[in-house]
Amino acid sequence: MDEMDKMLKDAFSGMDNGSVPFGFSDKIGNKIAAEAVKRADREELVKNILLAVLFAVLFLTALLLLNKYYFGIDSVRISGIISEMPDFGSKMRNLFGSGESILWMVIGMNVALLLLAERIMSHRISSKDKKNTEA
Repeated sequence: MDEMDKMLKDAFSGMDNGSVPFGFSDKIGNKIAAEAVKRADREELVKNILLAVLFAVLFLTALLLLNKYYFGIDSVRISGIISEMPDFGSKMRNLFGSGESILWMVIGMNVALLLLAERIMSHRISSKDKKNTEA
């Protein structure tokens, strides 16, 4: 080492490199917490989307099975459906005209409304929690 290197070493060794600006750790902690909340929200959204896709696939499968076994419509033979329309209408009337099917439709609508209300309430509660943590 020459003289210049020794002077630089002495100058830099005298500096206090352990301290950070005031509030730096709080700002970084808040940013990390905000990022964790964003990731949790993204994960919840992805889970909800996957669950909705799963239910859609199950519902579509149920409709296809209902078409095949109850209505006797083969999904591959779509061109022949026009000639089967009168029979299809009477089967639909028989299916949805009974008292039991109306009861199940009302129960299904109630379940859908309750799920919608729960989703709205959970969104409002989570947004209030976010506002309280930010304040």
